[in-house]
Amino acid sequence: MKHVFKGIASGIIWGLGQIFNKQYLKAAFFFVVFAVLIVIELFSSRFLTGYDPYSKIPGDDFDDAFAARFHHTYNIDVEGNRIRPIPEFDLYCEENGISKLSIDNLIEFIAVDLVNENNVKFYLLSEEASAPASEKGTDRDSDLYPGEDDAVIGQLIEYNAMYTTYMAETNEEYYRHNRGTEIETDYIYINIDNPNDIKYPDEVTDYIQLHREGRIFANADYSKFYNEVVTKSLMTKEVVRYENITDRTDFLTVEESEVEELKYIPVSDGLYYYNDIVYGYFNPNRYGAQYQPTAFTEYFSGYLAEYNRTYQANDQDDIAKFKLRIYFEINPDAKAHFEEVYDNFFYDRAGFFLKGIWSVITLGSAENINYYQIENLSNAIDSSQLSGMVISKIYIRGHISSYLLIRGLISTLLLGFFMIFYVWGIRDAYKTSVKYQKSKHKVKDSVYFKELYESSFEYIVLSPAFFAIVFISIMPIIFGFLIAFTSYNGRAADIGLFDWVGFKNFLKVFSFGSEVGLPFGKTFWRVFLWTVIWSVFSTLTVFFGGFFQAIVINSERVPFKKFWRTLLILPWAVPAIISQMVFANFFNEYGVVNNFLNNIGVYDLFKQWGMLAKWSEFLESGLPRILYMGHDNIQWFGNPHNPWFVRIVLIIVNIWLGFPFYMALMSSVMTGIDRSLYEAADIDGASKGQKFKYITFPLVLFSTAPLLIMCFSGNFNNFGMIYFTTQGGANKGYTTAFAGDTDILISWMYTLTVEEKYYNMASVFSILIFLIVGSIAAWNYARTKAFKED
Repeated sequence: MKHVFKGIASGIIWGLGQIFNKQYLKAAFFFVVFAVLIVIELFSSRFLTGYDPYSKIPGDDFDDAFAARFHHTYNIDVEGNRIRPIPEFDLYCEENGISKLSIDNLIEFIAVDLVNENNVKFYLLSEEASAPASEKGTDRDSDLYPGEDDAVIGQLIEYNAMYTTYMAETNEEYYRHNRGTEIETDYIYINIDNPNDIKYPDEVTDYIQLHREGRIFANADYSKFYNEVVTKSLMTKEVVRYENITDRTDFLTVEESEVEELKYIPVSDGLYYYNDIVYGYFNPNRYGAQYQPTAFTEYFSGYLAEYNRTYQANDQDDIAKFKLRIYFEINPDAKAHFEEVYDNFFYDRAGFFLKGIWSVITLGSAENINYYQIENLSNAIDSSQLSGMVISKIYIRGHISSYLLIRGLISTLLLGFFMIFYVWGIRDAYKTSVKYQKSKHKVKDSVYFKELYESSFEYIVLSPAFFAIVFISIMPIIFGFLIAFTSYNGRAADIGLFDWVGFKNFLKVFSFGSEVGLPFGKTFWRVFLWTVIWSVFSTLTVFFGGFFQAIVINSERVPFKKFWRTLLILPWAVPAIISQMVFANFFNEYGVVNNFLNNIGVYDLFKQWGMLAKWSEFLESGLPRILYMGHDNIQWFGNPHNPWFVRIVLIIVNIWLGFPFYMALMSSVMTGIDRSLYEAADIDGASKGQKFKYITFPLVLFSTAPLLIMCFSGNFNNFGMIYFTTQGGANKGYTTAFAGDTDILISWMYTLTVEEKYYNMASVFSILIFLIVGSIAAWNYARTKAFKED
């Protein structure tokens, strides 16, 4: 039992079990490692320093000294009769016993003052539109307030001032309705006055589009309000009529004289009506609305402008942060949400290791937030007199899942190294105690470490390299592997959040239904099949093409063997990317090859046979699709109607780049074959074919079979040949999950990551490629004689 106790003691405080075993040097060793772990965790945390979530908001806070100075200036201005007292502010200070205003007091009062002076209401648009500028936005007896006038408010009908209709020759109008989804749309057109009258897209092609853009006009006495209706083309916009808001059938044509008397009425909030009465809606918290200034905020804005002219103390970021604090005070729910999201214990307070574990498990929790609501306070807290542009929104960056996952992996792997010492210490305390009880012999610490060094010398020497490999090589591999189990896709995910989704991404590979989203399942198997075909035929053509060239060059009838070997190895000496781009230009639709074929009359022959024609004409000819070569020119690398023609051309072109290496390799192998085998075959009367079949071919294949497998793996991932010659081919788009006709898996993955940002699915495909290619390679290696006889 005491042995277990010593092990548990080392598990609680590293080295404590060694102290009980009276091995003080060993205990110090484990305790130092433990101390390093604790120091890293504590000094990378905010356990001791504290944390303020408002520090994430750009800008500096106004401090208590600013608020006190403002309060002092206000009192002096009141005593000197330069301004009238503001009763609400004086009462607030008196009720709260405030003799020296703090910044929190100032923010609280401004919020209360704005709420009290800016009530949510429905107002008569006629009274507001006809009121003089000094009375705009003021409260009136005719206003309707939620909670007080709900009976009347409940009868109001909301008016949509911005919409489009499609008008037939009979003057009937239809609005467009999507019966499908945002991705797979299915539009129909419904009569505004008769929902049972439905038109389909092909029936409304000649209908006139009427646009309402929310431009509201009033007649001379403000008794009627009209919505402007226009038609638009690419370069022009023409007004058709003005529709009465309360009665769409009552409208003014542009020719009527009353149109000249119409007055434009700016309306930022919603419109409502009941019978012939039109109401505007005022809610200062709505997007685009404005809090109207109060006596206090007007004075404060003037003081703020004067203060900054004198001291140059605050910039627009500071003002924006101050407005956001007021917005939070007006909206306690928004304030509570902000403090909950941006004061996360694990992210904002925990240390390196605890934060890393949390990061890997959760991938973060705080989204990026744009607080555009501070724009609603622009009139109330006027900062236009300050230098610089007035900030209309505050962007606060949340957690970035990709960064958290990388950081979490680093800290977790480093913690794993510490755990090696942790387990070592527990086992050592236990085993040493048991050993001492049995032998009654205590091993000195110096002897222990000496024996440890001698028995584990190779591990100690390799440990720095292994430590570096873990973070340089293994960690990125783990990261790429884990991405396959997340929702990491889209450009927003690069700077935002994504989640763990388990095997959902892998299931997409086996999903062939018509679910909303990219058809990854259907596309994967199409691309995979072509990748296998490409790999097999590319391997066979370059391998046996090189073999054939080697046989020809090694023939006794061929003179100048060194010259031919040098000449034919040149394609391999030229960088592959150069050759691939040259071929892309040569076989371009308007390239050298097509010009040459056209000049020698081959085009005329293809056109006569119907292989070079419009696609519709080719279909009428009844020829197999594989014979279609293009419209005006031969489309070697971009034939949208005949992908297999392009694929065959690619395989043939690839021979040029691949055969020289295998030609040189086969020549070397054939040169090394024992000549006595051929002499013995000659004595036995063997023919040249028999000598090739029973001597040359088996021995060459025995020596090069592993390279044949490597060639297959290389062609399976031959990104350059596909991308630099065809860029993936034709028919690349959303409906094909961005895979072109000639894309193989590796080039498709490039498109998904670099161009389209579907990192999760690209990671899934990379794992599948590894499993497929690795399994095939391992299985074939195991079956080769070279492997069996190794």
